[in-house]
Amino acid sequence: MSAANGRKKIDVTGLDEDIDMAIDGSAPPAGNGDAAADPEVLAMDDDIHVAAAHATHREDGGPSGARSVLQEARNWKEIRKTKYGLLPMVLLSGIGFFQGLDARTFVLAAPDIIQDLDFNIFELIGVFQIVGVLAIFATIGVGWWGDRHPRVPIVGIGGLLSGLFSTLSAWSTGITTLGWTRTPSAVTNAIGDVPNLSLFGDYYPPEQRGKVIALFGILGRFSDVLSPVIVGALIVIIGWRATFISFGVPIMVLSVVALVVLKEPVRGYWERHRLGASDDVANDEEEPQSFGEAWRTIWAVRTLRRLIMSVIFSSAATAVTGLFLPLYLSSVYGLNALERGLILVPGAVVGLVGIYLGGGLIDVLTRRNPGRVLTLIGATGALGSIGTLVYVFAPPLWLLLVTGALFGFFAALVVPAVSVVLVQVIPPAVRTMGVQLIGIAAVPGLMFGLPLAGVLTNTDMGLPAVFALAAPLSLLGALIAASAGSFFELDMRNAFASAMAKDEHRQAVASGTAKLLVCRDVDVEYDGVQVLFGIDFDVEEGQIIALLGTNGAGKSTLLRAISGTQEASAGSVVMDGRDITHMPPHEIARRGVIHMPGGRGIFPGLTVRENLLLGAWMIEDDTEKEQALQDVYEIFPILRTRASTEAGALSGGEQQQLSLAQAFLGRPKLLMIDELSLGLSPAIVAELIEKVREIHARGTTIIIVEQSVNVALMLAERAIFMEKGDIKFFGETEELLRRPDILRAVYV
Repeated sequence: MSAANGRKKIDVTGLDEDIDMAIDGSAPPAGNGDAAADPEVLAMDDDIHVAAAHATHREDGGPSGARSVLQEARNWKEIRKTKYGLLPMVLLSGIGFFQGLDARTFVLAAPDIIQDLDFNIFELIGVFQIVGVLAIFATIGVGWWGDRHPRVPIVGIGGLLSGLFSTLSAWSTGITTLGWTRTPSAVTNAIGDVPNLSLFGDYYPPEQRGKVIALFGILGRFSDVLSPVIVGALIVIIGWRATFISFGVPIMVLSVVALVVLKEPVRGYWERHRLGASDDVANDEEEPQSFGEAWRTIWAVRTLRRLIMSVIFSSAATAVTGLFLPLYLSSVYGLNALERGLILVPGAVVGLVGIYLGGGLIDVLTRRNPGRVLTLIGATGALGSIGTLVYVFAPPLWLLLVTGALFGFFAALVVPAVSVVLVQVIPPAVRTMGVQLIGIAAVPGLMFGLPLAGVLTNTDMGLPAVFALAAPLSLLGALIAASAGSFFELDMRNAFASAMAKDEHRQAVASGTAKLLVCRDVDVEYDGVQVLFGIDFDVEEGQIIALLGTNGAGKSTLLRAISGTQEASAGSVVMDGRDITHMPPHEIARRGVIHMPGGRGIFPGLTVRENLLLGAWMIEDDTEKEQALQDVYEIFPILRTRASTEAGALSGGEQQQLSLAQAFLGRPKLLMIDELSLGLSPAIVAELIEKVREIHARGTTIIIVEQSVNVALMLAERAIFMEKGDIKFFGETEELLRRPDILRAVYV
């Protein structure tokens, strides 16, 4: 029962005697004596696991093994039946296809461009570095923007500018003009690509994303297949300048079509729909996050953090081989642009088969054992490092063809995998920005890997030395990626914990129950040591909740997780329907969550009035601020008389009143008080209790951490008992009197 509806009164007469009786065992424990929690709250942890499982697992009774992969890979009809059909996939993939041809033109034509424009390889490396770094950092900002605004215009306008600058590349006359055209072409290309995975995640349900991203990869591979024939031939026949024009124009045309015909999908629709939400609820987008909250939310995804470490090494290997392979084929084997391209055809062709099967394989693994997706990525990456090592020995061309085809297949098999992993573990509200964060990991490879490779070309080994550098980098990246598998399911579960908590809040509001705070499956770690384990509880509006437990039980840590001063490592904290799990503390405070820490939360060298003005930092209007001070003086009259006194000269009880007053000036919806009575006499504690009651009577919900059961039972109607980072009891305070096992632990 909430305070607003008539708070239950606890007769505190003879309270000490009641507690003594309970501890002595005179009052029988509830149930069988096991630690009891609110049944509804206990059930939620199971609900989170079930919801996450249902969203990614489908019990279809179909075939297993290779047959299920083939069946899934062929099942394109399911994509056609989805809400948006095939159109978004085809258009976005088409733009990417021609952009791939344009990028391949720059790589394949590198020897010809160097010769025509008369510059050296280190100047070309400089262009690649500028292009790559600018593109990476541009995508981070655009990713944040894309999580707050429509994403289809980013695709269309980015593609249009990319095609325009690609066309202008044809008029380059030297290294400077080449840089001025290729840099904006690559940057706008990258910007246009930013929303793709986020859009795929919102256009298509989780069980179809593998095939969708596979088709996107297949068209990219088609550009690899066709580029040796088309790009190489065009460079030889009409020159590299006209080739840039021939691909820039289709990019512009398709981008305009995308702007006109594509509809903006609802962020997170499929995740909410999979939880059983109605269409009205599923179509209700979450409130956009600030940059600070988005960054904290993304960085909390452990799978993403591990993949970033992986990409630091693997992207360096990719950048090195991508730039130097055409130069290697030209220098070592004397191949022209067309011949250099044809060498890559077998790997690209079998790669099409690999991507086709990979889409079905990833969908199957995601449903059955999501962690194996990362294991597969690591295994194929390790095989790819062996293929890179072959180039060190300058083998016969036929052997290059065979190894290129073999390792091209395995590399293509997981082309959809990383994208699918990111889409599944990054929350929809920050998915556009989160996917781009991977790009930051490529900066070290561009800044250090390429120059180092350039230096190696001047050694006795020459160009083969570049591949001796790339192979171990690729292997290390693969091993790190495989290690991320242990985090995949946990991160998926965290995303669903947030959705479950918000969905429960919506249901509570619809049923007339005002749940102000919902905590689901909350974990907290300090420097890798876990101290809170799967915390679940609710606070209804108007309640006073006592948070009890022995020293080191995790009570203060739980308050810090709610206020954001110690970010939760897993789970979800929802305040008034808004997920605040990763919100910065100052933003949480502005939403009405005020945390009064233990000890003396004052500035002893400042006067009482100056302390109060600091507490009113969120009130911007001076008149309103002065009125708030008068309200404080009404509750705490002693502070009016001591307004010009230094806070350090106040008594302990007066300092606690000043701390409470500062908290009250934050206009809390939820006030969390840590150790109100610590070190104070009973008379002063009784006075503070009355002040807390007065704040509560003005409509504030309160969570109070207390060692003293006396104080807790005098204030609260419900109590939580914590032990070793876990909730052992959550229920009415009257029931607590019948629990000698708990009271014996906390009674002082």
